[in-house]
Amino acid sequence: MKFLWQDCIIVTDPPALAAIMGRGEGAMDKAHVAYAPINKMCDPHGNANLLTSAADDSWKAVRKAVAVSFSVQVCSYSFLF
Repeated sequence: MKFLWQDCIIVTDPPALAAIMGRGEGAMDKAHVAYAPINKMCDPHGNANLLTSAADDSWKAVRKAVAVSFSVQVCSYSFLF
């Protein structure tokens, strides 16, 4: 099927999707080809962002730093005010 102007495959089987998009053997890495349509929608030049960039050491460091902002304690505290 076409998604915007790109050819794509739609997976409708939840266990198959979990195996493809999860981690470990058989899983698809965050490949540029898979995320290119999303990048083109989010950035006029098609640059990757935190959600679509490759899971390299730089991405892991940024994700670890940002993850603290979404912890249960921080989110619970923000709802008090």
